[in-house]
Amino acid sequence: MKPESVELIDFDGLRQHVSGFDALFVRLLQLLLEQAPLWVEELERAFSGGDPLVVRRLCHKIKGSAGTVQALHILDAVTELSAHAAGGDLSVASESRDRLVKAIHDTVAFVRASGHI
Repeated sequence: MKPESVELIDFDGLRQHVSGFDALFVRLLQLLLEQAPLWVEELERAFSGGDPLVVRRLCHKIKGSAGTVQALHILDAVTELSAHAAGGDLSVASESRDRLVKAIHDTVAFVRASGHI
């Protein structure tokens, strides 16, 4: 799937996920904004360490959090990176890492500009 065809956040899906509880909706978006910069830092550390298992574990963590908030662009990118890490060779995964970092930054900017928090 091309990145431009992926919705950044499915706000309607997130509202359904939290059964319309506005406070939880906002809190989950706030957590995304708090965690996203940490994910980028962890990705850089994981890649500098060169251990595909560490990258896979981090991808799993990011995937769970992104899934919770319906961050579809992040989910698409992290799935791709996870597949590379599962193959055990991070030398072919740098483009996927960069795509994920961009997806994280784009999603954070989108949430901030959305007016939802």
